[in-house]
Amino acid sequence: MKQLLAPLLFILNASFASAVQAEPARKLVTIASGSDQGIYFQVASEICRLTSAKKAQHGYRCGVIPTDGSEENLKLLLAGEVDFAIIQSDTLYFAAKQHPEQFIGVLATHAEPLTIVTTPDSEIHKAMDLNGKTLNIGSEGSGTNTSLKRLAANVDWEQKPELREENSWEAFETLCLGEIDAFAAIIGHPNRLVNRTSKRCDIQFVSVNSAALVDQNGKLPPYLMPGVIPGRLYRGNKEKTPTVSFSANLVTRKDVDPAYVQAVAEAVFSQQKTFGKNITAYANIFRSFETMTGSAVVIPLHPVIAKMK
Repeated sequence: MKQLLAPLLFILNASFASAVQAEPARKLVTIASGSDQGIYFQVASEICRLTSAKKAQHGYRCGVIPTDGSEENLKLLLAGEVDFAIIQSDTLYFAAKQHPEQFIGVLATHAEPLTIVTTPDSEIHKAMDLNGKTLNIGSEGSGTNTSLKRLAANVDWEQKPELREENSWEAFETLCLGEIDAFAAIIGHPNRLVNRTSKRCDIQFVSVNSAALVDQNGKLPPYLMPGVIPGRLYRGNKEKTPTVSFSANLVTRKDVDPAYVQAVAEAVFSQQKTFGKNITAYANIFRSFETMTGSAVVIPLHPVIAKMK
């Protein structure tokens, strides 16, 4: 009997080993996002949900890494500690200028309108009405703070606004108390901070004329696009407000395995119409292949994505 069993066991073990070797390796792809209370984290979680749902096809799971936002995401991506990162368009644009051989675009996930909130009695209706007013631009080092300082420096003010650098969650309190005239944020909508402010006091949005920010050739900077703050999302604001928008870009490094890019991109594009269903800032989510891979992506697209177009 032993003589009969030995060859059989050998065959079974060899078959099992071959099956294990034939099965694709289960790997984890990672996305640097933002605060676990913020939109970048939600967007990355949605991408990972869609990617992991197809792991039987491509063999990859997807994990979200919470961070402090775009600046930290850049550092993690450059250091090779993550495979993908979500980065605000202007931050990405200037980083790519510094590291031209490092970053490559995958897709744009959503628009981030420049949102300036004031009160109806402030007499601030358009951006140039901020002349000499007190404007909170978020805490120093935040994405909004850096971006708004860059924008404000290119505006021909009669009298520059007095810039405050308070945490955004403190700004809604100081606005309603009349201690500042307005606060600005670069955010998707609907937004909890703005909603909370509208419940505390009456608010209105300040329009931003994108034409005021164009260059000599009549073009906006590559990281900006005309945008709107949708109406009927907040108490007392039924009409949409024109502004400019940044975009959130999903990017990777040029040395990341193209199979990772293929897996993530196909998972999102195959379900683009339902992309964002679990995201609170649903009004600004991109849901078409053309928009996701168009001018909202501020650096060259990965060859894997370019072949899909």
